[in-house]
Amino acid sequence: MTTKKTLAEILQIPEAETLQEAIARSAQSPSLDGLDDPERALRFMRTNLRGSYVFGRFVVPSYAAAIFATLTTLPPVKGHLGVSLSTIIDVVRGELVTNNIFERPGEYHAHFWDALEAYAFAGGDITEVASFISDESKFGFSKAIELSSLWSAGSRRYVENVRRCCQDPLALFILMPANEDLAPRLYARVLATFSKEPQFAKFRRFLEKHVELDEGGHGPAALAWLDMYIKNAGREPAQIRAATNKVVAVFSPPSVVKKGVA
Repeated sequence: MTTKKTLAEILQIPEAETLQEAIARSAQSPSLDGLDDPERALRFMRTNLRGSYVFGRFVVPSYAAAIFATLTTLPPVKGHLGVSLSTIIDVVRGELVTNNIFERPGEYHAHFWDALEAYAFAGGDITEVASFISDESKFGFSKAIELSSLWSAGSRRYVENVRRCCQDPLALFILMPANEDLAPRLYARVLATFSKEPQFAKFRRFLEKHVELDEGGHGPAALAWLDMYIKNAGREPAQIRAATNKVVAVFSPPSVVKKGVA
């Protein structure tokens, strides 16, 4: 089940236009310039790695949990709801337990691990990533990012804004299609100038597949679910505005979102 409506058309509040403007600005960020330089390319990959971790660690699991929690308030699934839910399950699977980037049979993992493989292949410093993951297992996420050199002050603010959304199902249902709207635009722009040195071949593959996936299915599926939820959940305009503003904060400077840029 897909929809041709935009976020603004579904939400029907002025703040939705602000959100779409923020997405457009993110896709045109000056930080995406000059990525033909290998050093800048590696810095972008490192930034992307952080966003990918947050997306797989918090956003997608919280999104799936919120959707399935919604089902407990409804009769058993059928009809249009079943069609929409089926596509959403495909989206969640495609983000969390998949091999759709490098397509090696028998592998099922989140996209973060594909991004990390590409980063290592390009010569990125994976010791700080390994140290962060180790610290998280010992001290928890919040403490680990304080200790880690991987996370900048801006990326920590990004995480705070994302986690606020993860506590609000409606904000999550807005955040997911917003992410999927930004991703193909941002990645297509990056691909146009990204270094063609051999060590970046895996990351170029990562970008190409995300453009294909987000434009072809993930974005429309997430929009369709949001459209159906808005129509049936009985949310007041004030609640929609509050949730939308949480998502706007994710996309606002100094953060730039996606699986992602932070």
